[in-house]
Amino acid sequence: MPSWMRSYNGTLHNISVSGCLVEIPFPYPVGATLNLSFLLDPGKPHVVIDGKVVMRNHGGIGIRFLYHESDTPLLLKRWIDAHVPSRSASAPPPHTL
Repeated sequence: MPSWMRSYNGTLHNISVSGCLVEIPFPYPVGATLNLSFLLDPGKPHVVIDGKVVMRNHGGIGIRFLYHESDTPLLLKRWIDAHVPSRSASAPPPHTL
């Protein structure tokens, strides 16, 4: 199995409705599709979402979320609006597949 197909833990930064930056020890290749799982609030279920690597650098990878469930963009928007006062998730959610 190629190393980019393995599971890695990382730190999520700059989350928005359209994507995020993930600080990770292994830089997945641009174009790779990943299955992400992250916790927004303790005691709540993990958000599980697919994402596509759209950029990478020595510090991490930029992910664009790929939505398969119509409620996920709204869930993220509500969380961002409530927890990130300096930013707004007012941009329309990306196209749902």
